[in-house]
Amino acid sequence: MPDTPVLERTYTGPADLATKLADWFCTMLAETPVSVDAAGEELLIGPSNMNCQAAWDKHPGVYGADGYHCPLGTKQLLALGLAGIAEAAAANAAKLTGVEADYLSAIARCYEAACDYASAWADAAADAADAAVGDNRLRLTRITANCRALAEGPPADFHSAMQLLMFALPMRNGPHSTPPGRLDVHLQPFYAADLQRGDITPEFAQELIDELFVKMDKMGPGDGLMNLVVGGVDAEGNDATNDVSFMMVDTATRLSIASPLMNVRVHKGTPEDFRRKLTQLQLAPTGGCTVLNDEVIIPAFVAEGIPPDLARNYCCDGCNELLFDGESLIDFTMVEAAKSLEVTLFNGRECPLPEGFVPRANYHYAQEEPPEVGTGLELGYETGEFTKMTSFEEVLEAYVDQYVHQLRRVMRGFCDGIRRAAAERMTDLFFAGTFPECLATGRDPISGGARHRTFMIFAGSLPTVADGLAAIKRVVFEDRACTPGELLAALEADWEGYESLRCRCLAAPKFGNDDPFVDEIAAELVRRYEETVRSFDHGLPYPVLPALFCHTFNLISMTVNATPDGRKRGDPVAEHFSPVPGRAVSGPTAVINSMTRAPLHRMTGTAVTHVSLSRSALGTPAQAAAIVRTLLDTALEMGLIVANFPIYDVKQMVDAQVHPERHADLMVRVWGFSDRFITLDKRLQDHLIARAVKSQEGS
Repeated sequence: MPDTPVLERTYTGPADLATKLADWFCTMLAETPVSVDAAGEELLIGPSNMNCQAAWDKHPGVYGADGYHCPLGTKQLLALGLAGIAEAAAANAAKLTGVEADYLSAIARCYEAACDYASAWADAAADAADAAVGDNRLRLTRITANCRALAEGPPADFHSAMQLLMFALPMRNGPHSTPPGRLDVHLQPFYAADLQRGDITPEFAQELIDELFVKMDKMGPGDGLMNLVVGGVDAEGNDATNDVSFMMVDTATRLSIASPLMNVRVHKGTPEDFRRKLTQLQLAPTGGCTVLNDEVIIPAFVAEGIPPDLARNYCCDGCNELLFDGESLIDFTMVEAAKSLEVTLFNGRECPLPEGFVPRANYHYAQEEPPEVGTGLELGYETGEFTKMTSFEEVLEAYVDQYVHQLRRVMRGFCDGIRRAAAERMTDLFFAGTFPECLATGRDPISGGARHRTFMIFAGSLPTVADGLAAIKRVVFEDRACTPGELLAALEADWEGYESLRCRCLAAPKFGNDDPFVDEIAAELVRRYEETVRSFDHGLPYPVLPALFCHTFNLISMTVNATPDGRKRGDPVAEHFSPVPGRAVSGPTAVINSMTRAPLHRMTGTAVTHVSLSRSALGTPAQAAAIVRTLLDTALEMGLIVANFPIYDVKQMVDAQVHPERHADLMVRVWGFSDRFITLDKRLQDHLIARAVKSQEGS
């Protein structure tokens, strides 16, 4: 694979789009209030959120092609600074013509405005310093100097680098938050140089990190996409764990905040003392972190043709998908697997709904009136009458036929959308300016102005399908406890009046219990899914990656009607490649065994697994640390790619549903994010409780 493949385009969008994007950005900066409190204690100044509404009011309909799920090019931002990017963009624009010249000129204008913005904060800090006395005056004088310097050049030390991030993250975010990526790798050189000169103490650096984390929590709390990644290896494959990595884990362990969302990369050379810190983070009140397995992920990327140095620079996007820190954009879509099973059994139709019933559900946060939801599947593709099928193999092939049909249809639309966006849209200018390829060539990051683009297709709720197919195999074809027609009637009735049959289906083997009967079905579904994704002729210059991910499970559970595993309409479906909540009753090791029967190393988009633990079942702090460490070591050794071990206090969660006012600070890990339990949708709360209750029983 060439280092920078290009999605060729002939730009057909508005001729003045770059100018409009620059106008929007400059208005956002101009309308964001600037003020510094002379009596405050801040070490970092700047807003948590920009005044995007004013920009939209003045420039309606203007927005960039940016899903906000990918990190800034922090390396280039810290190396050149705001002024350096402005100068490079202007100089290179003068060498070019056409769309590329216009694009770089617009980037230069945005960064010049960002320099003015930093100067405005310097002026405000200077005014505050004039009104302050003693230590406050010294603090504000230092802040003034940092902001003044950032208006003119790159950061010179750790404090000013942190201040630049405090400016840049909200500028990049606009109306959204964004993943900060591998900040420990980018900040360590500043900290090490300061330490060598005697210009900083570890205590002051820790204080700065604490403050940045608190401010980031205000930028994008909860599912705000702010995934921070620490640890792992560097471009040469050497351990990248450093002092800043340790301090960031310390901060995340101590502070009960929802963001940034902690992700820790682990490899065979990860220092033992850092592994111990990771265990303590896992046990923290926020419910832990996500652990990323370098030993599987990096070789998997290299096998895709990705250069080793790029593969070693992977990180998370705004959730748990994998991309490259400051070197790639990301685009994804999903096909729903569980609904595809329903459409298979009803031969191209949905299960009939009760008259007047409209599926409604919240994504994850509570709302008074949940919106109407659907899965976007195409109806009408017939794969055969279930009532006429005489073997499980026939049912399996009919399901695969339906699922592959839906998958290919979604992929066609997805790839067409990628090409259309490249022709008609432009990436947000501030974000684009942090990519070296864009700054050098004037190419938009969506068409060659970034080193890589990451595309992936989410599989949907495959474990729910595996459970349903296992029930059909056992109850219908092995035990002959019912006919296919009787099962369809039970599903149409949402199991009402079929309680005995439902009990038999619930008793059939379930994914997550180390039972080959169902686990092999799940593994086969993963193999068929992967074959379909990889064989699809997408015509893009980068691979389209398979990903075992299902972020809309709370919505899907309302759109998927009763399923053959005994699940009723509205009951939980599996999230990602994890067991359906309440079904894994054989302990966490059995869950890991079930998951790793599938070819996870081929899921280069991501393969997210949750192994939920009950805090009360872990024993003393020493016992809890030993259990969590052993489970994590086992999971990584067995090949889990993206591992979550959320730890819940079930009694506290149940009480929080009854008395939310008593539990305002209760934090839980949801999937790629943590948040305050009482802010979540009631059905999602129930989902998390079910996930934890059975883990307690099986521990």
